[in-house]
Amino acid sequence: DNQGLFDGEIDEGVSVAISGISTAISSYVMYNIKEKICTDHLEGIWRFLIKDSDGEDVDQSKTCLMFVIRDYIEENYGLVNGQQYIENEQKRGTQENRTIWENLLKIFPNIKCLPLPHPGTAATKKKFKGDLNDLEEDFMSEIDKFFNDIFNPKNLNAPIEQNLNVMTGFEIYNILKKYNEVVPDNNVSFLNIFTEYGNQEKLNTLQDSFQSSLKWYNYNKSEDHPSKIRHFMNTFLLESNPRFRGNSATEYRTVLERFVVRKTNIAIQEWILDKYEKIIRGHSIAEKHNLIWPKLRSKMSSFVGSQEDERASSDIVVKKAAEVYYKKLSQAILETFISSCKEKSIEEVAKYFTAYHQCIDDDFRLNRNFNVQENEAIWMAEKHVLQDKLLSILCEVFEEKMRQKKNCSIL
Repeated sequence: DNQGLFDGEIDEGVSVAISGISTAISSYVMYNIKEKICTDHLEGIWRFLIKDSDGEDVDQSKTCLMFVIRDYIEENYGLVNGQQYIENEQKRGTQENRTIWENLLKIFPNIKCLPLPHPGTAATKKKFKGDLNDLEEDFMSEIDKFFNDIFNPKNLNAPIEQNLNVMTGFEIYNILKKYNEVVPDNNVSFLNIFTEYGNQEKLNTLQDSFQSSLKWYNYNKSEDHPSKIRHFMNTFLLESNPRFRGNSATEYRTVLERFVVRKTNIAIQEWILDKYEKIIRGHSIAEKHNLIWPKLRSKMSSFVGSQEDERASSDIVVKKAAEVYYKKLSQAILETFISSCKEKSIEEVAKYFTAYHQCIDDDFRLNRNFNVQENEAIWMAEKHVLQDKLLSILCEVFEEKMRQKKNCSIL
């Protein structure tokens, strides 16, 4: 009600809040004016709903902005005549007036107009109790037509996702509570606040959607898995970015991009390491590594994001692959050592106490294919573990050989 917006009783900031809240949560917004649409009315809508918007701040394409003109000065009543009136108003007057209409249509592409006749003198009297039978017949006829239109089942099929996603009353309350301190600020566009909430909701939905799709790709792996994931990520961002709107759109696009880049790189890392672990097992670890590593190394070019992202992802793979390699190499050396000791005499086993260090030095060598700073530290740590295990095994084997020799002597 434009009279309520300009009553001189409330601050402009509160009017901004009331207008923005009611518009953001409505599929129909009715702007009640008298006699005709004036520039003041358009400026009021601009000030309360469009000011401080960047043209894409809000998506009110699902909202119908309805000008209800009471006591219309002409006799062309009803929605059809109202539509013609709106089209004429957009073209007439000064350039400033036409510009206001252009800005209004950018935010509200669905604008309607209902010119109504005067309801009759009965409605102006203090004793009027609201009896519709006392109102003029032509007024009631137009109201009846309007109600039949607005409550037509076809027009009531509001989309599930209105201006934002589905919002509950509690969520609206939380938004108002969050921005309580800025409501009196007439520089705040309340529709922008709701749009920012909508961006956050869309971000949550898109992140969940990306992770769900990524699970499917990870389940259906193929030889060109990294390139497929990379292509999927680029397509996903291309389709998702336009969904964010307003001044905060760039910020939310950046957050989404960082999220999908991180998740994509993790998926590629896991694929490469899974491939590596399936090959690096059993014996001939070094030979198997030399066979598979160049191929897997080339797959690291599929990492996405900035150069720092790509380098960090590659370093993670190389580091974890180094850990796998040295553990598997250590395991292979231990198995060979145990098998060899069992076939040796007690005297030959005893010689290992002075020679097992050389055995480790010969077989457990630093692999410089893993070109990360941590490579040597990983190798040294595993080497110490291997030395301890070899010595422990050597002692167990020697004690077992001694028991066997003692038993043989008794017999």
